[in-house]
Parts: sequence; C-alpha cells; structure tokens
Amino acid sequence: MRVAYTLEEKRKAVQTYKKLGSYTKAIRQLGYPSNHVLCEWVRNGIGARKPRKPDAPSKRYGWRLKREAVVRVQMGENTKEVAEALGVANYSTIYEWIRHFRERGATALMGKKEQIEAGVYKTRAQLRKSLPDDPEELKDMAARLLAEKAVLEQELELAKKIPGRHPGKTAAKAEKPHRDEA
Repeated sequence: MRVAYTLEEKRKAVQTYKKLGSYTKAIRQLGYPSNHVLCEWVRNGIGARKPRKPDAPSKRYGWRLKREAVVRVQMGENTKEVAEALGVANYSTIYEWIRHFRERGATALMGKKEQIEAGVYKTRAQLRKSLPDDPEELKDMAARLLAEKAVLEQELELAKKIPGRHPGKTAAKAEKPHRDEA
C-alpha cells in the first residue's frame, strides 16, 4: 500500500533522524515512515522524486518501408533477414504489419499524416469542402444521415436485448443447455 505523506511530516521525519542519528530510532519515535522511504528522503531531499529512466525513442517507419517488408515476407523471404536488410529494429514488428495489412489493407500501414496526404483520412476541412453548396442537397444529406443514425441506434438496442451478446461482437454465443434440460 502506498502512503502519501505531507511535506510537514517529511520534514519532521528528516529532522528527527538528524537529531537522533538513527533511522530506526526516528521511525520508532514517529511511527512512520518505512526505513527505505526515510533513507530516500534523507539522501535525495524531501521534495525530490526518483529520476525516471529515459525511455528509448520509438523508431518510426514510413508506410512504403512497411509495405516493402510485408511484400517481401509474403513473397517468401525470411522475416529476420528482411528486418535486418531494411533496418527494422525488431523482426516481430513485421508480423504486426502483416496482420494489419491483412485486416485493413495498405492504408493500415500508414500513419495519420500519411493517410491525410493520400486522401484516405479526411480532415474536418476536407469534409467541409466536400459538402454541397445547395441548401436543399444539404437538407437531403442531413435527413439521410439522421435516418441511418436512427437505424443504427435501433440495431444497437436490439443487440443489447439479446442475452449473452455483447453489442460490439458480431455473433452471439449459443447458450449450452443444462444437463437437466437435455
């Protein structure tokens, strides 16, 4: 269990340690903190936190390199050799790219910025530009979208009512009959 101490409690503990000259005696007199916590306060200062180890910067790969790696592995090349040849730090990353490629195609290998440049991912400004200028067309589009939304909401409500079915899942699990019923 992690206990939070106030700044005043920390100062009092350090002063008591300095007065008594012993971690154990200070802890016994105060009733707090643990030995390693008091040692840390004395060693690093009261308000100091442990310095975090810097995380290794994650290496980013362009979608063309990812696509090349996927194609080469699908053509039969060894994954480790492809990773080494293309400078991919961990060959298991290529397996992840292959999975994404199989699930969603080449656009799954692109980052958001690359998808925007390729016109796959539409920004708000791009969507606004694509809207028709005619108010009647906008009204028709809004009516169609509202109808689609209503249908989807009804489908969601129906999916919630099916026992043992999660709305996000595609197929409901069949319930097994009890032994008494069979």
